[in-house]
Amino acid sequence: MLWINICEPFNFNNTRLYNVILQEGQNEPIPYSLVSTQSISTTRDQVTFKYNQPFKWSQFTIIEVHCSKEGETKVESFTIDNSTLSIKMTSPIVCISRNESHVVAVMFFFLISLTIIGGISLIILYLPNKYEVTKND
Repeated sequence: MLWINICEPFNFNNTRLYNVILQEGQNEPIPYSLVSTQSISTTRDQVTFKYNQPFKWSQFTIIEVHCSKEGETKVESFTIDNSTLSIKMTSPIVCISRNESHVVAVMFFFLISLTIIGGISLIILYLPNKYEVTKND
């Protein structure tokens, strides 16, 4: 069994990370991360992993794909090659993981903070020039 936590991948310096849990037979699940900086492709309902070195995907027969926000996404079909795992889902892969939503929230807060600080700075710099105090002799 191969569980993949798939979402619209968070792209950081062209590196995409997918969290995976591998389980073979009755053995304990093994946490695993699929990281690729080169040949990985995603469409609305398909994801493809490619690696330079072969990975023994053939030992995993059942694949379940889980989306961290929207719940489970059923697998329609998958193909396994020596270094390629291609999964096609029955529904589009559209969701934001908790980590990504946290990043978006921090960026939004940072943008709001910059806007407020910029506004206050403009007021401080602009007002003294507009209302100069002049001495009358």
